[in-house]
Amino acid sequence: MITMFFLAAIAGVASVKMEQWLVTSVDHKILASTVGLLNTILMAVAPIMTTVLTTISGSFNVTVALVTLLVIQVITLIVAIFVSLKTRKVTQNSNEVAAA
Repeated sequence: MITMFFLAAIAGVASVKMEQWLVTSVDHKILASTVGLLNTILMAVAPIMTTVLTTISGSFNVTVALVTLLVIQVITLIVAIFVSLKTRKVTQNSNEVAAA
């Protein structure tokens, strides 16, 4: 129960930050379709990943499924860090230009 609380809290904070980034970085003419696409992707990923990992686990071994999940999580973490650093750099550059 405690783990689920922390997971929900982190997801809640990340969701707000992602929506804020999306609103500030996407053109307002395509904002609604972008948010719709993002929500569709997020809703589809959970059952697809469950199906893929269950198939891997049944076909090969649970260890192979866990290693696959770990690789996916590491790739996701690396991409998230890269995007965060790139967004922070762009924000700092735009603040320096606005101050000048």
